[in-house]
Amino acid sequence: AVFDLSMLTLPAPEISPTLPNLAGLKVRLAVAGMPFAGKSTAVAAIAEAQRLEIIHPDILVKEAMAEAAAWDAEEEARVAASQPPAGEETLDAEDATGANPVGAPTEDAPAEDAPAEDAPAEDAPAEAAPEGEPAEESPAAPRSRKVELGSVALAADKAGEPIPPDVVAALVAMAVGALAPPPPPPLTVVPEGDDHEAALEAAKEADAAALAEYTASLDAEDAKRGVIIDGFPNTFEEAAALEKALTGLDPSREGFVRGRVSVVAPMQEHEVAAKAIPTFVSGLDAVVVLELPTEPDAQPATKRAMGRRIDAMTGKIYHLEYDPPPEDEPGLIERLQDLVPPEEARVHERMKQWGAGLEKHEDWLRKFTGLRVGLDATGNVEEVANALTGVVERVLAAKAAA
Repeated sequence: AVFDLSMLTLPAPEISPTLPNLAGLKVRLAVAGMPFAGKSTAVAAIAEAQRLEIIHPDILVKEAMAEAAAWDAEEEARVAASQPPAGEETLDAEDATGANPVGAPTEDAPAEDAPAEDAPAEDAPAEAAPEGEPAEESPAAPRSRKVELGSVALAADKAGEPIPPDVVAALVAMAVGALAPPPPPPLTVVPEGDDHEAALEAAKEADAAALAEYTASLDAEDAKRGVIIDGFPNTFEEAAALEKALTGLDPSREGFVRGRVSVVAPMQEHEVAAKAIPTFVSGLDAVVVLELPTEPDAQPATKRAMGRRIDAMTGKIYHLEYDPPPEDEPGLIERLQDLVPPEEARVHERMKQWGAGLEKHEDWLRKFTGLRVGLDATGNVEEVANALTGVVERVLAAKAAA
């Protein structure tokens, strides 16, 4: 009873009002894994055929930073325009002593070339603002959620720090929400009155036709069935931030709840757990982890890294062994550049950084039943793409059977 009373004083969980609508997306996948496992290549290989929209977190961050920088520039221009020009002051016709400035007309003598009183007035200058009063300031444009996130990313980038995972996760969630299909058409309300039965039947027929059209639009060949996130989340921090941005899940609340347990009258663990431990239901259908062997060494990853090439003209990425460039395209071979500088030490350093947080990330994924799907990434592009397609098909089949 004491515990229940203390729970009443616990602040309500903070649920973001910007959670995306996930119900209309039939497939929600993330492709993660070790560096150089071929995540982007695998995603690009299946996205079009499976009608999935690719979400590139790094591109989302760059776009948000660009919008934030543009907003800052516009705000600086607005503030500058509202200030009086520097150095502009209105001079009195007479100085402080009352003497007329040299060349100024006296009270008795008319000024040279003074127009006659009945002469038509020339265009008069616009009336100036009263001296000492600043020009009226226009209101600032409201900052969008994307601009706010971009500002945080800009500040981190300028400080030489990594972009906070919650910023990237929020941008990904916004992109997911933007791709959700519109809600189904509302049912027609038929008011009481004459011929109510006939009007009701007509409304039912119209509603059925509208719903059929809506369903057909979702199943159209060019309609996207869902999303696939390229290379995110790859750490525990990223994964936890993404779940919170997609569903509002916040495991840190467990600590607050456990802190309310009475020391004098302690409760059984199962009683505390029932109130403290959150329900781990993911906003994703699967997190596909591309795997390369790391024992006895990271040779497969090194081989993948060393063989990557990029077409400087189109931006398309090839691999000399797993996804070789076509030999019949004029000039392509000459345009290819190393995607990663061929320094084996750098490859091993990235692998080491990734491995440092691997266990914590894996522990997080195991909290969600069936969420993690491991795929062997040692095969060629076609083999990995076929395996990833199989994941998509299993997700769709499970939902159709539910």
